[in-house]
Amino acid sequence: MKIPNYVTDFYFRNIDLGEGSFMSIAKETSPEEYSAYLKILEENGFVFYTDNKIGNNLYATYTNGDLIVNVMYIDAFKETRVITDDREIFSLPGLAEENVYEDLGDNSLTLLSDAAVGWPGRMGYIYKLADGSFFIIDGGYWKVEWNSISSAAYIMAVLEKFADDINNIRIAGWLITHIHEDHFGGFMDMANDESIRNRITIEKLIYNEPCDIELLSHTKGSTHLIDYARRFEAAAKLWAPKERIKAHPGQKFFIRNLTMTVYSSQDLILCAKNVATEKYITTLPEHNDTSVVTKIDFMGKTALYLGDSSFCAHRDVLDPVYNTELKADILQVAHHGYGNTGGNFIYQYIEPSIVFWPVCRNHFWGQDVGYKERGLVYIGTKDVGFNKILFKKGIEHYIHEEECITFSDFETWEGVRWDAIP
Repeated sequence: MKIPNYVTDFYFRNIDLGEGSFMSIAKETSPEEYSAYLKILEENGFVFYTDNKIGNNLYATYTNGDLIVNVMYIDAFKETRVITDDREIFSLPGLAEENVYEDLGDNSLTLLSDAAVGWPGRMGYIYKLADGSFFIIDGGYWKVEWNSISSAAYIMAVLEKFADDINNIRIAGWLITHIHEDHFGGFMDMANDESIRNRITIEKLIYNEPCDIELLSHTKGSTHLIDYARRFEAAAKLWAPKERIKAHPGQKFFIRNLTMTVYSSQDLILCAKNVATEKYITTLPEHNDTSVVTKIDFMGKTALYLGDSSFCAHRDVLDPVYNTELKADILQVAHHGYGNTGGNFIYQYIEPSIVFWPVCRNHFWGQDVGYKERGLVYIGTKDVGFNKILFKKGIEHYIHEEECITFSDFETWEGVRWDAIP
């Protein structure tokens, strides 16, 4: 079933977002025309599910028997974006009133270790939720010939340490920001290990995978991202999560005592205007910009997770669309803090008191000889000029170094470090 036409007309139609999802864009429109379109959807049999507002940006979700329709009015662009997901593939995020759980009061956050890493970094964060379940963001590297330590071991060490029952581990939600090997590798290796997989239940798998044509464009024709996509899909099939949700801007997830709001994904960057050239971005210059950017509210603190988002995401979307709405207590610095992090376009708005650097100590200080031996220029994240905006007095910095870092006291943010290597 197709969506009805917009009040005026769609400037772009049926942009392929992968896995049966498509986007159409109406330009030079208004909040009034956006609201009028929601009425058109209702007149055509679509049922209201939920809505949201971030700054002056408006979001609404509708459903029918075949489709999930996410409609967003982006004030900075003066445009409405309409995204359809296939209901046979994807589920709805869930409503606040459906989020019923027993509060056992045992909460923590763990930054995964980056010990013995043979590559720039890996990213992974594990929240222990109030009812004993977990929420995970990404999952580090898989085991390959040049990186013999899979992040699966680190993730399992954390889950086993904090699980109420190590044979019945519940992951209430798992967000994969994008399909690079240092972000979903552990997710994949765990799926391929039946002894691990049989002890874990994943309730919600949240991600936004681009279509194959877009993935090819990110690598100038190389098929390695296509291979990554097939690996991710195979792992997701093995995990058989209860629900798969395609992450779209404006969505709000209520997962036990954690709330997550999606700010950006490929959905906002495709067909945005490149600030420098004034041309529409019809394909993304790099895969990192497909990263799902989210803000999490947990135990009275907010955390902005930027994934590996880079220049297009920061300059052309996050800055003009959200700016001061990005403010958060905690910041995961984009792309491990490396030189193409996105400049200072958005860091001026966030004003964090805590910064997470998903790198090991050597990469943080630019001391990794092995990295340089591969012919790559590396000066250390702390020495990259625009990152210096994050090194202000009073800001606490946490590196993913030789030991996992776990925080459990959210009043004082006093954490303990412990060795997570089995």
